[in-house]
Amino acid sequence: MALLGDPNVTLDRDRTVTLDASKATRIEMTTPQPTEATYQRLEYNRSMGGASWRDFMETQTAYDSLWAQPVASKVTHGDFYLGARWRKGKPGLGVATRTGEFSDVLRQNRVTPLPAGRHRLPLVYAGDGTDSAYRGLLARGAAVVVRRSADVGDVAQALAAARAGARLLLVVNDRIGRQYLDYADDPTQLASVDVGMLSPDEGDRLAHQARARGATVTVESSTSSPYVYDLMRTWHNEIPRDLVVKGSARNLARVDETFVSPDPTRGGGEFRFDWPTYSAWGIGMTMRLPVNSERTDWVSTDGAYQWGQEAYVDSLLYEIAPRTSYRPGSSQTQEWFKPVTRPYLNDNYRAPARSGDRLSFDIPGYGGGARVGMSMDYDRSKETLALYQGTTQLAQGTGTIVNATAPSASPLPYRLVVHTTRDASFSPYSSATATEWTFTSRAPRDDGQDVLPLLQPNWTLATDKAGRATRDARFAVGIEQLEGAVGEGKACAPRVEASYDDGHSWQRLAPARDHSFQLDAPRRADFVSLRVSARDTAGNTVTQTVTRAVGLK
Repeated sequence: MALLGDPNVTLDRDRTVTLDASKATRIEMTTPQPTEATYQRLEYNRSMGGASWRDFMETQTAYDSLWAQPVASKVTHGDFYLGARWRKGKPGLGVATRTGEFSDVLRQNRVTPLPAGRHRLPLVYAGDGTDSAYRGLLARGAAVVVRRSADVGDVAQALAAARAGARLLLVVNDRIGRQYLDYADDPTQLASVDVGMLSPDEGDRLAHQARARGATVTVESSTSSPYVYDLMRTWHNEIPRDLVVKGSARNLARVDETFVSPDPTRGGGEFRFDWPTYSAWGIGMTMRLPVNSERTDWVSTDGAYQWGQEAYVDSLLYEIAPRTSYRPGSSQTQEWFKPVTRPYLNDNYRAPARSGDRLSFDIPGYGGGARVGMSMDYDRSKETLALYQGTTQLAQGTGTIVNATAPSASPLPYRLVVHTTRDASFSPYSSATATEWTFTSRAPRDDGQDVLPLLQPNWTLATDKAGRATRDARFAVGIEQLEGAVGEGKACAPRVEASYDDGHSWQRLAPARDHSFQLDAPRRADFVSLRVSARDTAGNTVTQTVTRAVGLK
């Protein structure tokens, strides 16, 4: 896919713009490990005179490369950005014969992958892939090459290969470009054979070899990539001739990811959305992954965007990390779906706000770490919200949202109370939470919208994959302000308490010199409940109690 044109044309008279694909140069960011693109996007943003236009195309796997026509001069009026985005991972299928590797093999959708690892298989050719094409063919346990046929159908070819006992179906595409197709009719089922598709050129070469007696193929199967490269590159006011960037540990950031689902039987997904400086919206699509797994991510760092990562467990949990920029060469960790989970907001989610006399709140109740987290299991988890002005209840809601009308434009004190409960079959932790905010609000000036100053407790307590902390664990509690909050003050030191009997009795924890706190759990205790109370210098307060915040080991 290529971008052709000239972003620096002045339309003050007749002009000629030459769209010449033969002059296009490839846009690429290389990786030090073997990768294939699972997501690609090419875009540009043009702004001038107070107006802005952003155009893009997401290609996923439909195209194997991105290109652009270079422009000799830099943009001198308005502003222009060229952007390219990739997500890359370990190739799902690597195929090689005695003559070398086949670089354009794409594993198809709704198939049963070969077990992870290297496999050496007999290689045979089965023409159009119908049952009759397998007669007299030793296909059991083999990799079978067929030509895609609209007359036969993709699902029919997979079924015939499975009946013949094939382990891998390699399909020669019947058109230029790449296709990512379903090989099972039922969206809840998988084809019982692995399927890879090759471009016509590579497929013809492999089909020719498959006809030879005794042909074999070496297949490297990866069922889940142990690494991911989230890459973004922008060029400001230019489209230079050299659009290839070499990615390495020196100019990328490393993020060690851990996904720990409360329910290991469910699937899930994740994606890192990019938020460029020239636009107020991020683009992307979540992708499937095993949610009880570990992965090493390498992330671009050129500073022209922020990253906002999101992950979910099917019909259970959805978490949203804050927007982040990474330093080149840096290393950090990210742990998903782990306690302590509680109501929490960050800069990558809708902020509590006031417009005129309208007060609006959206407070998901199950975020861990610095992530917003919402339950998607509405039978086993409940949440209620209530907003008060003084002793008068203005509104009450279930779920995550409550809205109300302020009784006056003048500054008045308000109180927001959020309660959550969830069943132990959902998770043994955060069985109940109670969070109460107090804040002062007045009508915004100039008919604008103000972010409300709700203080956010951020718990940092290390646990194992089962959600258990050591009995003498040290931990931190940060008190954070929402970005752009109106009426905020400087956060004061928090008061932190712990309970080892589900909240029947509480012990105040003394802060250490580094402002950390330490548990002192008795041997008989299985859980610790936590409570924090804090205020800022403007008088805004928060009190948060998390029953059975974590387990103890």
